[in-house]
Amino acid sequence: MRVVVRSLLCVMCCALLGVGAASAATVTVLMTGTWDAVADTAGVLDGSITVGGSFAATFTYDDSVKDCEAFVGIGCFLMNGDVGSLVFTTGNYSFMDQGVSQNGVGTEDSVQGVDLVGLFFDRYLLTGSLPSGVALTPSAYANPTLSDYNETALVSDRLTDIPWDATLFDTNFYFFGPITGRSAQDYIEFNGAITSLSVVPEPSVSMFAALALAGFALRRRCR
Repeated sequence: MRVVVRSLLCVMCCALLGVGAASAATVTVLMTGTWDAVADTAGVLDGSITVGGSFAATFTYDDSVKDCEAFVGIGCFLMNGDVGSLVFTTGNYSFMDQGVSQNGVGTEDSVQGVDLVGLFFDRYLLTGSLPSGVALTPSAYANPTLSDYNETALVSDRLTDIPWDATLFDTNFYFFGPITGRSAQDYIEFNGAITSLSVVPEPSVSMFAALALAGFALRRRCR
């Protein structure tokens, strides 16, 4: 029996260590909001994206990304598709970054009289009803920002210290996308407010511990 217990405890510890590593590395932030301004200069969209209409975005990143800015109070966290992604849907359309640029997150902890979190992702693919030959150019980008002029939201410039709580910030979600297949000046552009931010919880350590113990109990009954 002692050998069985030892083996099961080893399995449980390995599982818990694995869960701890995963939950410490991957963060998924859900954003929802509404548009204050919508522009479609060439009329290529189907009309489903409107002022007052909603959007939903998912920002996923690896929080072990190193800060490339040594200055205390300013953080710069470069990401590509392997460690960060920002996708969003609105109306009948979906927008997905291609993960091939050095996109990322910038933070500023009261250096310029504001606590600031800014995301920048570009090279978006657009899926949905579009006229033939129309697509986004590689320069299409999304730039959500969180600003706190009371300078109380951030305690540091670290990525891991960002409080994903829309009530702490003045929020903005901006997207600009020049298009192909029309004149060189045509574009789509959205600007709105992020009304909610939430972090998707990772599976808890206690849940995996309970599963491991349940497996142990089942094995005892089987013996």
